Amino acid sequence: TRRSSDLSPVGSSSLSSANADTSAGLVSAPAGVVGAPAVCSQTGTNSLDLFVRGTDNAIYWRHEAGTVWGLWAYLGGYVTSDPSATSAVSGHIFVCARGGDGAFWSRDTMTGGSSWFNWQTLHGKLLEGTGPAVFSSGGVVYPAVIGTNHELFWWTSGGWKSLGGYLTSSPAGASYGSNMFVIAARGGDGAVWRMRSEERRVGKECRS
Repeated sequence: TRRSSDLSPVGSSSLSSANADTSAGLVSAPAGVVGAPAVCSQTGTNSLDLFVRGTDNAIYWRHEAGTVWGLWAYLGGYVTSDPSATSAVSGHIFVCARGGDGAFWSRDTMTGGSSWFNWQTLHGKLLEGTGPAVFSSGGVVYPAVIGTNHELFWWTSGGWKSLGGYLTSSPAGASYGSNMFVIAARGGDGAVWRMRSEERRVGKECRS
């Protein structure tokens, strides 16, 4: 159970209109950027949330409301993969990455980013060189990772569950209806393989 003491403010100045960046381009994150960014849109809002991994291996966040970008905010952590992000309900933002211990780590907010819960881990071991995928459906967050045995795993109430396969890249996932989703990744043969929610296993080839 989360407590109010688990909330950590990022500072009101990071989103105040007085300090907002109204220029067309993005400014660099405070420590520079490693790898690819993640972006999501808060459910029910006309906004974007951008996440990057800094050269210090911490996560940085920037919020856009309408056409105005706020300043970068430091969310901390020590990650070893690109981030992934989603929003399940209004005001909710969820960002995750592979931690320095190889496990799944995440941080989220229910206040649109004015305060954040502390970093939490779902443990597990992600394949080195890969990061997690995360998406939401029906108000529920679904994390997916590639394990050290190259199998696809997703998180359930009972913990990490293997969906099989032999995959060699970070997964990507998306929902396309209530509690319906697809997860895809590169297979050992270099082709794209995917798993749909109704199949609950990897094994359908998606080669063009």
